[in-house]
Parts: sequence; structure tokens; C-alpha cells
Amino acid sequence: MSRLNFWLRSIKVRSARFAVAATVAATGIAFVTQTGAAYAHQYCASGGITCLNAWGGGPEVNVYSPGAAHNQFYLELNNGYYNIKYEGGGSYDAACISDFNGLQDNARAGLVSCGGSAGTPWGANFNFINCTGGGGSGWIINNVHWSKFLGPRTANNGEPFYLNKPTGWCFLVL
Repeated sequence: MSRLNFWLRSIKVRSARFAVAATVAATGIAFVTQTGAAYAHQYCASGGITCLNAWGGGPEVNVYSPGAAHNQFYLELNNGYYNIKYEGGGSYDAACISDFNGLQDNARAGLVSCGGSAGTPWGANFNFINCTGGGGSGWIINNVHWSKFLGPRTANNGEPFYLNKPTGWCFLVL
């Protein structure tokens, strides 16, 4: 069991909002507790300049610069894994980053409805690995379905993210 999962399971707090703030302060990971209190951030690699972006509000997940519209994501703990969810309004609000269009053989990252009656789409489960790079401590995001890493084709704006990159990118939480 990772340090993060041990810590998440061992802490007992009365307020979900406090749990989110305490976890961000202690680990640098923003997430949603199982009770639903969201705390969205930008997840940016390459020293904080290659950010996850719900391109045009979704469904594509592409690279964009920090501070842009549609860069806000949060994590939700789901059966021992994390789902990365978009927080930006519109028809893809609260959708998970997963296999594009929910197709199990498409490693391009896209936003797909998840949770509740929608269930967990292919490629929506992730683990996080500590890393240091590009200006601070961060997280390599491992995709459980592909047993590879979330990362862009290149670090240029507009380039797609994939769930099956052979090497991990160190994401900073901004």
C-alpha cells in the first residue's frame, strides 16, 4: 500500500472539506473524498507548462498553457484508484479522463461520463507515483488499464494526451 493510500485510509476527520485541504497540504494531491467535496487544480508537466486541458470544454484532452480555460481537474477516490475529473461546467463537467469515447482499445485521452449509473469507463483508473522534476515535487500518473503513463504526444499546445506513454511525465499540481 502506498504512503498516500495508507494516509488516506488512516485519517479520520469530520469534515470532507477539511479532509481535502489536509490532503492537499500534506501530499500535494487534490482529490475528491467519497462524500464529494471537490478541490480542482491544474495538472501540468514539463516544469508546469504542459497542462491537462479539456479542449473547448471536452471531450478531447489536449495540452494547453497554465491559466487557460478548461484546465481545472480534480481527483476522486474510486475503489482504491483515482479518477481524474474535469471541473469546468458544460456537458463534460465531472466527466473522467479515460479511453477516448469509452473505447477500450483507444488510448487517446478523452472525457467520458463516469460515476453513479455510468460506472467507470475503460482507462479511467489511475495510480500516482511520487516524482521530482521541473521546479518541484509532483506525480507521475499511471493508467491502470494500459499499465503505462498519462502524457502528451509532444509538449506543444493543442497536442493530445495519451494513456499509454512508455515513460512517465512528472505533473505538478498548480
